[in-house]
Amino acid sequence: MARVALSLLACVLATSPSSFVVVHAAPTPASASFDVSTLPPTMRDPASLGSWVRDGEYCGSTLNPYLGTFYLWTEYFVGVEPLPSPRGCCGGWLSFNGVAKRCVGQRRVYNTTSWKILSVLEEIDSGDKDVWGLMSWNAEFHADGSLKSFRNATIDHTTLFDPGVVFFNGTDFQELHIFTFHTDADKGAIPLPNPAYYQRPYPFSRAVGQFGNACMAKIPLGHDAYERCVEQAQAPTRKFRVAILPIYWTTGSAAAVNKTLLQLSISGGGSLNQYLKDVSFGRLPDVEFEVLDPVGANLPEYIEYADAQNATAHPYGNTYSYVSVDAPAAESSGGGGSSGGGGNRTIHGVVMRKSYNHASYGFSQGYWCTQFAALGGVGGATLALETPSSGNVGAFMYDTSRYERIIFATQNARCSHGAAMGTSRVRNGWNASTPPTRYNSSINLGVIPNATSYSQPSSRPGRLSWQWEDNHPLPAPGYVHPLGTWGVARTVLHELVHALGIQRHANRYTCDVGAAAKLDSNNCGVEEYGSEFSIMGKGGAALNMHPSALYHMGLLHAADLVTVHESGTYSLSPITGTTPLAPGAPVRAAVVQFTDDLSVGPIWVEFRVAAGFDTSLAFPEYVNNTRGIMLQHMHYYGDRLMDLRYGRPSAADSKYEVTLNGGDAPYTITQYVDRNVTFSDVRVAPDNSSVTFRVTYSKNLTGFYPNLSYPHIADNPLVYPASKFVQPPP
Repeated sequence: MARVALSLLACVLATSPSSFVVVHAAPTPASASFDVSTLPPTMRDPASLGSWVRDGEYCGSTLNPYLGTFYLWTEYFVGVEPLPSPRGCCGGWLSFNGVAKRCVGQRRVYNTTSWKILSVLEEIDSGDKDVWGLMSWNAEFHADGSLKSFRNATIDHTTLFDPGVVFFNGTDFQELHIFTFHTDADKGAIPLPNPAYYQRPYPFSRAVGQFGNACMAKIPLGHDAYERCVEQAQAPTRKFRVAILPIYWTTGSAAAVNKTLLQLSISGGGSLNQYLKDVSFGRLPDVEFEVLDPVGANLPEYIEYADAQNATAHPYGNTYSYVSVDAPAAESSGGGGSSGGGGNRTIHGVVMRKSYNHASYGFSQGYWCTQFAALGGVGGATLALETPSSGNVGAFMYDTSRYERIIFATQNARCSHGAAMGTSRVRNGWNASTPPTRYNSSINLGVIPNATSYSQPSSRPGRLSWQWEDNHPLPAPGYVHPLGTWGVARTVLHELVHALGIQRHANRYTCDVGAAAKLDSNNCGVEEYGSEFSIMGKGGAALNMHPSALYHMGLLHAADLVTVHESGTYSLSPITGTTPLAPGAPVRAAVVQFTDDLSVGPIWVEFRVAAGFDTSLAFPEYVNNTRGIMLQHMHYYGDRLMDLRYGRPSAADSKYEVTLNGGDAPYTITQYVDRNVTFSDVRVAPDNSSVTFRVTYSKNLTGFYPNLSYPHIADNPLVYPASKFVQPPP
């Protein structure tokens, strides 16, 4: 098309920017003449605005419906909190603090065949408390890239233009610098199907906290500054400090808190830090636990059963074994200690749980135990209350520039509380009108002191920790648990791994998956915590974590893994190594994509040896698990261990012997009638340094993106043509 200036716009062209030209079109729209200076410059030069990200990279849809849509990188993260969960603008909406909000910023949409621009929308916060909602301008383009219309509603009146033949440089896709987390930032990531469900978050969750907050401030400076900050936050050379806040009830006292013993019990005398160093191959920093001065709560540890039932208690609701009551004034006053009391008043709507342990503590009458949720945190039931309120704790100093996490440790005499990780909202100080402070990725823990340690009766792992699990004795007399005798350390480790980014537990399929018509919970039962080979499950046979969890924590990277999508023989080093791989050694784990259904997670393959925190695998009843490969199905509701020796050595003990070993018959897993994958020919090296195995597909996959149209992460030129910017523009 010949480009000639229209006399209708000559006076405009004389003073307007050089970034557009006008072409002849017939018929020319009657409204073609307009003042182009009203067009925002951001529409004409997207490269100058910084890097762009694909909409939906972290969204939860199975297949991204917003293909071809891009947001500015900095605007994609507007309002994002440093929490261990992926989030960003998804279809124009941002999930922020549990509330869906519109993304305020620029969005560009392109035709995914021609890669010509279709539309540009920029929304601007009005900044005026009297104006509801957002102001915006938007432009639409013809198929040839010429401007179709422009609508401006960012000022106090609305204008609509239809210039028809105005072209702008800088609107084509190639003018964008595309930034993708798992190829540009997280360079250790591997391609996975549907990353919204299966890909690890970046930055890694351990980077939130004091460094995470500092890095968020770097976002307006561009992703290079942000990445440098994140790399420092994730470096293994710095300290990872965890604060422990002892809390005592009105039925207790500050004098009863033994800070030294509490620190030893929670840290396992140093064994917890050693565990994290070993399973991370030295990639995690040292974890240090520091105990703050104890503070009182203005609630009792327990209420007698009779008090909870009398007329003055006023139950506000109940669910399962929880009840919500009024704490009597005589028990809810004070808080003790030098921090002062909270007043002699009744606390309404206190969340309590019926105790099952009163007989073992020498009490004949039942009682209700106050839950940490009554103080505003996680860890107990939340009831719909008529007059909801929460208790208080005394004032304490929590230096966010020093600590990465906080553990709220309530000291009990009767009540054996469990533990939970989540976002706690705790009122720091006695002023009931003060809003609670939010503590992200905090741990709530109930502990009971004894002569030599603080205990935590409900702690995991099970069989190696407690002789009563499944009525089995400890497998070897004199066995010394790798985490020491500190029962509470095992619980803290489980919750700390949650706080470091593993949101789900290590589960297991409860059937012979090889006989199942399809690998899912409809065809095979799933037991939560079911893996006996992970601290994130029951950990009854071994304590190391499965490789999918290590990958999500940023402790296994692409160089440590092999992705499998075609038949062949593969080799692995033990997952239980404590240092990075030596040059030329086999990788740590295999990631087997066993179906071309992108909504289905892959199978992870690992090899265990009796070393480090898995020394228990040398016991006769567990040693068979060192003679083959272990398979785990990656699933967004929690990864699932497969029992490949189902029914052996017995139905009761089948879950303790799960590997496919040398000499076993080939094991086939089916996803669809014409799609299956078989594992066979397992051979362990004589020195246990490696294992080899064969994977055979009924139909080879072409890769993790077999249909060549999946929009996430994979740099696929048929889906996203290359930007002209290899690096961000200066």
